[in-house]
Amino acid sequence: MHTLRTLDDALRLRAELRAGAARAVVVGAGFIGAEVASSCATLGLDVTVVEAAPLPLVPQLGEEMARVCAGLHARGGATLLCGTGVAGLRGGGRVTGVELTDGRVLPADVVVVGVGVRPVTGWLEGSGLALDDGVRCDEGCVTALPNVVAVGDVARLDRPGTARTVRAEHWTSGMLQGDVAARNLLAGSTVARFDALPYFWSDQYGARIQYAGWREPGDTVRILEGTRPTAAASSPSTNGTGFPPPPSAWTGPGPSCGCAASWPALRSRPGGDRRVRLTGPLPAA
Repeated sequence: MHTLRTLDDALRLRAELRAGAARAVVVGAGFIGAEVASSCATLGLDVTVVEAAPLPLVPQLGEEMARVCAGLHARGGATLLCGTGVAGLRGGGRVTGVELTDGRVLPADVVVVGVGVRPVTGWLEGSGLALDDGVRCDEGCVTALPNVVAVGDVARLDRPGTARTVRAEHWTSGMLQGDVAARNLLAGSTVARFDALPYFWSDQYGARIQYAGWREPGDTVRILEGTRPTAAASSPSTNGTGFPPPPSAWTGPGPSCGCAASWPALRSRPGGDRRVRLTGPLPAA
């Protein structure tokens, strides 16, 4: 059984996949699970993805785009089982099967678990820091203690213009928050706030998902190019604002296409913050 957090984890998984594994079970259909499943399918393995939610990635993308992502698994040859969880693992020295909560048992040579992470903050209990699924910070990464800031996966920031907080689990957050945190640390108070939108991308079964912002209830999706089965791109029009995505956000040949350079165009906007682009071909929703 594998988890995937470090380069060494990835190298161990790659070695096992290349050693002749035929059947892979991926627990969790989030971005890591979907990308692992896509890679396993590309290598010719029989892949089953187990997801407890009714559809993959609904909290991040909404139901309509979640159905598109479910279609990506089907198009790539993987079996997606939604609405069921894992009751246990079968096998002695190594895993041979995955028992589901609905009673089914899935044979497996390799099992990868990608069900999310929790910030490790137990060591900070009693420190005076406010802890709430992470370290609570204001809009500038400044904590409740003097001269202490937090950035990255562990930092739960006040969200500008709302009463909400957000903790973004992506390397871009740590990279960009560091600049704001350092400025505030040197100033001794919050003189700068972190207002860049979260941004990520994911390559799955030959399609690329690029996303910036937060999904809000009531967001709608409109197709920018093509039709659903062969769409080249799609983007939501949030809360009726209908503003177009910044062109600089989506230019370039691949995942490393000037993400930091385009970031100033992706700042918080009142009334709607979501951008999604999928490059295809895409399956029908």
